[in-house]
Amino acid sequence: FYPTSTDFHPRYSGPPLPEMTPAQKSLRESILRSRPNTGLSGPFGPWLAVPSIAMPSQELGRVCRYETSLSKRESELVILLTGA
Repeated sequence: FYPTSTDFHPRYSGPPLPEMTPAQKSLRESILRSRPNTGLSGPFGPWLAVPSIAMPSQELGRVCRYETSLSKRESELVILLTGA
């Protein structure tokens, strides 16, 4: 494997902290509180760019994951199957 660029970033990580609006900073803190071990990996960097989309999306994810009749194990299996 030979990289074609030395300045390649595979995922957009959102706006730099000093440039974030108050809504973006609030969203960032909310995400970090809910994901203490994984931080802003996954879709959360791009979500920070548009808090009006991210806030409802984060709430939907929370409800789908924690407020169902499925056990935690079943819920995780469905999440894995959906992502596959």
